[in-house]
Amino acid sequence: MKYCYSSFSLKKPEMYENGDFESMLNLLRASENKTVLVKLKYKKGILKDFRLMSESLAKAYNDERFLQLELTGWGLNEKSCKTI
Repeated sequence: MKYCYSSFSLKKPEMYENGDFESMLNLLRASENKTVLVKLKYKKGILKDFRLMSESLAKAYNDERFLQLELTGWGLNEKSCKTI
């Protein structure tokens, strides 16, 4: 099992100030039964990369603000962040 981690920022800084950021976090925290597309990239049978598809996230929440996410970092790990 692999754990996929990714960090995002918002493309528009004003979204932090106008309450969009907190609102989006609240939507994510209250998630249940949401399906989001993640593309996995393998090289010689080994997982090397993944991408959370922001269009899928926006569709799952019916919220265009999720299209303003910009990937700032990512990683793969053998352990969950809850156990690290």
